[in-house]
Amino acid sequence: MTTNILFRSIRSYQFLMIMAILAVIAAGAWCSEEQGKPPIDLTSLQAIDNHWEVVHSSCDASKSSMTLQNKKWLMYFLHWRPLTDSNRTVTIDYVKNHLLNFWGPSMPFTLSGIEGELEIGGHRAFYVEATLNPGMVRTRFVVWNCEETNRQFTADCNINLRMNTPDEFFDIQEDITRTICCHGQESKHDNPSLPWVYQNDSLNISFSKPANWHTSTFAASAWFPEGHTSTNATLWTLISDSDKRAQLWWQPSTIPISETYLDSILLLLPMDTTFAPAAPATVTISVESSATGNGMIEGNGYYLITEVENDQSYIDKYLFRSLLWQRDGTTYLLLTSMLAYEEIMMRPIDLVPSDSLMEYLLWQEIAPHVTPLPEQYR
Repeated sequence: MTTNILFRSIRSYQFLMIMAILAVIAAGAWCSEEQGKPPIDLTSLQAIDNHWEVVHSSCDASKSSMTLQNKKWLMYFLHWRPLTDSNRTVTIDYVKNHLLNFWGPSMPFTLSGIEGELEIGGHRAFYVEATLNPGMVRTRFVVWNCEETNRQFTADCNINLRMNTPDEFFDIQEDITRTICCHGQESKHDNPSLPWVYQNDSLNISFSKPANWHTSTFAASAWFPEGHTSTNATLWTLISDSDKRAQLWWQPSTIPISETYLDSILLLLPMDTTFAPAAPATVTISVESSATGNGMIEGNGYYLITEVENDQSYIDKYLFRSLLWQRDGTTYLLLTSMLAYEEIMMRPIDLVPSDSLMEYLLWQEIAPHVTPLPEQYR
């Protein structure tokens, strides 16, 4: 049973002890050399995934913290519509007009001048690039006709520039597009970054994609009054790990640790400015389970960040795994979390990270680089 630990009672002496552990300290540069190396080895972590960056660090003799984030955002759409006399001739100018008008006047695109040709599934394709709301989104439309199935396809590639999404995620969308099977041909590629295959026989489409990229039909009743079909449909593909965080707190302490102690620390995290966003945002935390093993306390659950803008509330849900341990007179709390989208663009979407993905984030992606962890856990 999920328990909202904001309302879980704790003994007053525990409250005072842990308040001291999680006392707020101003963000600053990392510890000086005489204070030691950071307990998360960023160099080795970035050697595996260079999108991780330190967004907060603070260190003194009594209490310290470090926060890392790995954030990017993209949307990959694949649209297809019936091939007609009005859209049969595809040129660069056609694609420009198609891009500028496809999503309507609420999305004002500006052409960037990048354009060219590709080959998709044996078909000649034309592409054009643009930006949305200058500097916010980079977009590319790749358009081709499939005479075999009487369909026109548009690969609609997008990355969010304001989140500093790396260009490589734009390139990956082109790689996906090159694997599309639009008329039953076999997809052939040797790209190790595209190990998963999306195949939908009822829609007569398949393509390869990276692991943990989620594909579903795009809900739009005005476009698809009879639902998605093999001749008229839109798919959208998004990443399920678009916002990952790793946070570590530590302080000299020999207070015996326990599951209750872990819950009590988690209770106080919303009071810690190294964890919670600035007001008027609020944070609530729920612990779903905790367990003890080999001198370490593990916990998992979720937290909600609620922000209010123009009288409208926006709630982000993060799943988390936590780890509490002691070593050499120091108590450590490691929290790894991932944003769990259930709705985007007012449309339902299942981007809730799986248990295996959450476990991978903690034990395979972060733990090997946390130097205070006992060797057997790294």
